[in-house]
Amino acid sequence: MRETFGLFTGHREMSGIYVRDLTTGEVRLIRGKQSYLVDPRKEIHITRSVNSHDWNLWIAASEPHKGSDRLVTTPWAISIIVPHNTAVLATSAAGQRVIEGPCVTLLEYEENLVPLRLSTNTPKEDSDPLVTCFLRTIGNRVSDVIEIESADFVRINLRITVSVTFLRDHRDKWFNAENYIQVLCDHLRSIVRSRTRTLSLSSLWPQLAAVVRDTILGVRNDADGSRKGRFFAENGMLVHEVEVLDATIEDEQIAEMMRSVQRESVTLTIGDRQAQDKLQSAKLRAELDVKTHELQAQVREHEAKLKELERKLLHETKLTELRDREAMAGEQSRLSAEREANDLRLRIEREIAAQTASREALLKDASTRAQAAQALHEEEFGHLSKLKGLDLALIDAQARAVVAERTAVQPQLVEALTALGDKSLLSEVAQNMNLVSLFRGKEAGEILKEVVGGTRFVPALTEALTSKPKSSEPKK
Repeated sequence: MRETFGLFTGHREMSGIYVRDLTTGEVRLIRGKQSYLVDPRKEIHITRSVNSHDWNLWIAASEPHKGSDRLVTTPWAISIIVPHNTAVLATSAAGQRVIEGPCVTLLEYEENLVPLRLSTNTPKEDSDPLVTCFLRTIGNRVSDVIEIESADFVRINLRITVSVTFLRDHRDKWFNAENYIQVLCDHLRSIVRSRTRTLSLSSLWPQLAAVVRDTILGVRNDADGSRKGRFFAENGMLVHEVEVLDATIEDEQIAEMMRSVQRESVTLTIGDRQAQDKLQSAKLRAELDVKTHELQAQVREHEAKLKELERKLLHETKLTELRDREAMAGEQSRLSAEREANDLRLRIEREIAAQTASREALLKDASTRAQAAQALHEEEFGHLSKLKGLDLALIDAQARAVVAERTAVQPQLVEALTALGDKSLLSEVAQNMNLVSLFRGKEAGEILKEVVGGTRFVPALTEALTSKPKSSEPKK
């Protein structure tokens, strides 16, 4: 008959089983997260029995409700809970392995956890050890009482606490010491006692804590103030901190004397400190007074400088304002002068243009009027000349007609008539010559001479002009 075991990750105690090979007799661990079918022809599922002591050490340490006082037999693989900053050592015939927490691990069929027997009480002793399989690797604090002796044979009980860490680089050595606490305490007691035996009580007691720390952790580094600590090569253990909690002198008389000396020393120290404080206070007050006066003088000087600076700034500001105003006024005057000059130039240009246009118009009008007057005078003169020409032609025609009619008259009569006619003609011409002389600007006699020049009337005209006074010039 075949057995089927369902291995579920939700149940830690059901996360593995042990199976024995029927051929070789070897037992192997079948881990969870699978369903495993046992073949009865080749293998068989076996159980594991653990005595109550080991069961309580392995299982009940993390799960107290599973503690037992009798043999425990389980069909499942042994599951161990390893807490944070804790480690266990699993050993078997095949070897050993260190398991660090936090984790849950399954033990092989032949694997067992190695127990530790740690010293208890203070001072530490191994008569009633604490048995556990779990080693705390970080954050261990171990307290102990060390009985030391000074160079003058005074015994002192020293109560200390040390901080211990197991270095990961040496994890394969962590479980080399079954009782690492006793190893630690014995070693620290030895080195502290060796150191204190070289010092007298008077020199040791005031600096007891510093001596213990320097002995265990090493001298402080001047560069960064750190200490190298005390390393245990046999199990990878490092002591990185020591605290002196209490120190008690066993001899009551010596203790009382030390207390008296300490009280007196403290009293003197306090008195000296008070005197020093008073002196320091007096010096400080004197220095403060001096500094106060200096500061007041500096303040007054600073205020004077500020006032002078303020006055200069105010003066410069006023000067700047005056310069700005003067510059603004000059700029305004310049702009006004430029504007007025521009307006005057434009006005002059307009007046010159107007005068030029007016002059051109007047010249054009005068030229037009002169041309019109000249044309009118020429036309009138031409017209009158034509009229006079016609009159003269008519008179000439009439004279010739009269001459033709009087050809039969006697010469004396002809001459008399002719002379009479000439006089009458000249008289008529003289009356009408004033208008002609007005237009031509000459004397009437001269115009008449030009008209009758070359005719028979010239002698008669000359006589008439000489016998008759000159007429006045015509009005223009």
